[in-house]
Amino acid sequence: MSRQGRLRILCSAYACQPGRGSEPGIGWNVVTALSKKHDIWVLTRANNREEIERALAAKPNPGLEFVYFDLPARYRWWKRGGRGIRAYYQLWQRGARRTAERLHRMVGFDAAQHVTFGQYWSPSFLARLPIPYVWGPVGGAEVFPRSLYAVTSPRAIVSSEIRRGFPAWAERLPAVRQTARNASLALACTPESQVRLHAMGAKRVELFSAVGLNGEDLKAIGQIQAPHDRAGPTRFLSVTRLLGTKGVELGIRAFLRADIPGARYEIVGEGPDRARLERLIRAADATDRIHLCGWLTREATLTRYSSADVLVHLSPAESGGFVCLEAMAAGLPVLYLAAGGPDTVVPDGAGIRVDLGSSAVVVDQAAAAMRLLDADHELRRRIGLTGREHAESVGTWDARAGRLAGFLAEVAERP
Repeated sequence: MSRQGRLRILCSAYACQPGRGSEPGIGWNVVTALSKKHDIWVLTRANNREEIERALAAKPNPGLEFVYFDLPARYRWWKRGGRGIRAYYQLWQRGARRTAERLHRMVGFDAAQHVTFGQYWSPSFLARLPIPYVWGPVGGAEVFPRSLYAVTSPRAIVSSEIRRGFPAWAERLPAVRQTARNASLALACTPESQVRLHAMGAKRVELFSAVGLNGEDLKAIGQIQAPHDRAGPTRFLSVTRLLGTKGVELGIRAFLRADIPGARYEIVGEGPDRARLERLIRAADATDRIHLCGWLTREATLTRYSSADVLVHLSPAESGGFVCLEAMAAGLPVLYLAAGGPDTVVPDGAGIRVDLGSSAVVVDQAAAAMRLLDADHELRRRIGLTGREHAESVGTWDARAGRLAGFLAEVAERP
């Protein structure tokens, strides 16, 4: 036990950078949240050093100490391409284990937590250390449903089949099974991943979303006032990558089916499906109502929140759902699917949940929800306020630090 009852915790965070999204942002936000309650040593990649040290110079944190490890330069070629990054990560895990063992002999950690990468089907070196550990939050069991293949691209179908098959194979590997079975506690991002962790032999699994708002996020979004009572046509908004697995086509087809006079739909983001979506919009003669905005800066994206009425996020295969939390903090109702991370992030009363079924069922339900939100401004206001209250009280990393720290205290105290 370290100063004032704070535990000594080792965190594995391969991806960890301040001010970033996705895995690097999760790594940074989790360890900084934990440092409010415990003393944290973070084992991460050396290429994260510059941004981390810049952030700590601007805002020192005595509860955080970073240890940097990278493989020799001759292994760097593994990182070429998306698949190469995963191969390099596995090699990094092996080398990081030896560094972690030396650290443990020096420090004497009370417990550990694997933070990033956050895939349930990828092993962690912490499973081999002689200390209790928390695994996660991890996801990766979320896949694009075959029932929706009619409204996506061939590229997305191939990607989905690979994503469906590879984890099913990987979770049978002895190292992955050992990671699950040795974990004192596994944190699952979604119910889908929770099921897989139980099946792999994890002793205890808790649901814990990997997305949250930090202080800077909340401050920036707090300036936004969603225009619930604004006169004029309803404005729908999506913020997402233009990928076939993100459900963008579902949102476009639902908007066209809703056929709301004067309504507009803006889609912020870029990706390989842009040309296909543009063809769909032109074929429907809807270029004056549906606008693909492309990639925008964060500041410009926040401006879009301030002029929107509803966030549309019909993504069925993601572990997170940060954009849903961000929209709730801005006071926007969220139209989302009953699947994956968004279904975990958005609480009852903060949005309208669309059942997962065939593409026709999803489009019909989403269109009906759009018409309802267009017609009932008071409903929009109530839903938006519920979401905003949830984001500010529960959705911040500060609010969630206590629960994370409590998990580590529990596993450290068990014999």
